[in-house]
This record gives sequence, C-alpha cells and structure tokens, in this order.
Amino acid sequence: MIRLAPLLAAERIVDLKGKDKTSVLEEMAAVLSTSDRITDAQALHEAILEREQVMSTGVGEGIAIPHAKIKAVRKPVLALGRSVRGIPFEAPDQVKVQLVVMIAAPEKETGTYLQILSRVISLLIDDPIKQAILNARDGRAILDLIASHD
Repeated sequence: MIRLAPLLAAERIVDLKGKDKTSVLEEMAAVLSTSDRITDAQALHEAILEREQVMSTGVGEGIAIPHAKIKAVRKPVLALGRSVRGIPFEAPDQVKVQLVVMIAAPEKETGTYLQILSRVISLLIDDPIKQAILNARDGRAILDLIASHD
C-alpha cells in the first residue's frame, strides 16, 4: 500500500486563506509548487484549473481532491489545506469543503496516481481522522497524524 506521509511535507500543509474554489485552487497550486518535484509551476496551475473545469474535484463529506498528471512533475507529491469555516466547492453533496488534498503526479504514472487518490479518500473518509486533522495545531502535527495512519 502506498504511504502518503512521504509525499507530504509540513510546509505544504496550510490553513487556507481563500474563500472560494478558484482562489483555493490557486493557493494550493502555489503551495504544491514549492516542492522540488514540480518543474513548472505555471503548467501545474493551468492543469489544476483545467481539470476543475471538466468536473468539480469536491468529492463530498467536506473533502476536495484536486489533481493533475503532467510532465512538469518529477515524482508524486501532495499538499494539504484546511478551512474550518469551509469553502463552497460544488461537491455532489453541497457540503462546504474543509480539507483539500492536491495531488500532482508524473504524466505516465497512472497506477501510482490512482493508488494515491484511493489512499487519500480512504484516509479522509474516516471521520475521527478528518476531525483530528481539522483540530491539529499545525502542519507538523497533521503530518505526524497522517504518518501514524499510513
């Protein structure tokens, strides 16, 4: 099973400032682009916004998982954002999104990409874990929490 903690870093776990879907996607793409696994921040930004136009990545239960597979990614990488107040994200259940996990993966790593997506969903669908992430004091505590459930 794929582990999520090695794909994250405490500095890529943020309290979201954006109040709408577009600003949150831009904020998260900027955070994810701080990783040296991303070779072209603009390409990531464009791919994330294009993917969102096809269909909302709000999956329900207060979770959104925007994602992109592009050449500008060396290795899979994640960023996590949280919003206690919630963000309208056009999720199927219309529940405001409190946790956003952005995934970027190399264009040709479909298998790994799907494993990561599945693992993120299975972790965050567990309400006690989701609540613990929302209540954690900072990115380091969230990363430790995720690592303990990996």
